[in-house]
Amino acid sequence: MVSAADWVKLNSEEFDQLHSSADGASFIADYRLQGLVLTHGEAGAEVITTDGERIRVQSAQNSHVMDTVGAGDAFSSVMILGLANDWPLETTVRRAQAFASSLIGHRGATVSDPGFYRVFIDEWKLKA
Repeated sequence: MVSAADWVKLNSEEFDQLHSSADGASFIADYRLQGLVLTHGEAGAEVITTDGERIRVQSAQNSHVMDTVGAGDAFSSVMILGLANDWPLETTVRRAQAFASSLIGHRGATVSDPGFYRVFIDEWKLKA
């Protein structure tokens, strides 16, 4: 339920179905959100906050697309991780995009090789 959320993540198609205006700011106001995250597939993603901040990131140019299953969930998981850990918003959305872009180079929604995740854990200085 959108009205109970602080943040909402939608892909472009979902946003178009839920909101008659192409304006993310009005969606934020209508649902009293702190922020809206819109993913645009190979065109990247954007974050819009209640105070009007807009951050856009592009997908990695060198991404080899093998399977997009799980990319939205991968992106969302890193957005939640960043918000929960008070990462700067631009850092969070860039990391989320990088993680999702890496995942689509593998088959399936998860990667069985722990080394895939280790790269991000180390780079982001997370405790495993």
